[in-house]
Amino acid sequence: MLAVCHAWGKANNWEGGIRVPGILRWPGVIQAGLEIDEPTSNMDIFPTVARLAGSPLPEDRIIDGRDLMPLLQGRSHRSDHEFLFHYCNFYLNAVRWHPQNSE
Repeated sequence: MLAVCHAWGKANNWEGGIRVPGILRWPGVIQAGLEIDEPTSNMDIFPTVARLAGSPLPEDRIIDGRDLMPLLQGRSHRSDHEFLFHYCNFYLNAVRWHPQNSE
């Protein structure tokens, strides 16, 4: 259903550590050839799969991930992430800001 590809150097903040391509295939659900240039994260996989499985997200903690299906199905053209924080081990190395009023 979903395949995600990770590049070498994921544990650093070089270009390959932050901009890792994701490759997804789901005929009849995700349009072939779709390219999304919006900030997303591996932490988005959990809420996406939970929603697809019909399972509610835990309410006793904050879930930082967002459901990717609106983006993947073209119902939304913007990521729900305004900020993404990139850590190397325990240290904050970069922050990506994607203001809600920007294009």
